[in-house]
Amino acid sequence: MEGVGEIITPVDIGLPAAFLLVVPPFPCPTSEVYRLFDELRLPFSPRQGIPSIPPFSNDLWPAATALRPELRKIREVLESIESLGVGLSGSGSALFLAFPSRKDAEKAKERLLGKVEAKLYIAQPVDCGYKIVG
Repeated sequence: MEGVGEIITPVDIGLPAAFLLVVPPFPCPTSEVYRLFDELRLPFSPRQGIPSIPPFSNDLWPAATALRPELRKIREVLESIESLGVGLSGSGSALFLAFPSRKDAEKAKERLLGKVEAKLYIAQPVDCGYKIVG
């Protein structure tokens, strides 16, 4: 997706078998994140070819962390877990880790219990999108 979500380009890439969703106990209201994005005069990423593996970059990360600096500390903990990558979901505050299997996501969930103040959910692909499974 590009722009503000209005430009959708279908791609055929290998998606992770599971995600661990990390939901902190605080919100990042979309309107506030976009307001900060505008105030910070942040550019959108230049359009490049679609990578074969998602890099999980998010142009809203600087604005989300300006609103909620504690997201940086949570992300540091998440980046210490071996995964396919860490990302910010939408405008936040949820973050995620991608995994090649549900078993890997379950192990990471166990490791993160008590290390981050957040609700942890495992999601797996279904026919159309992903479903919370644990």
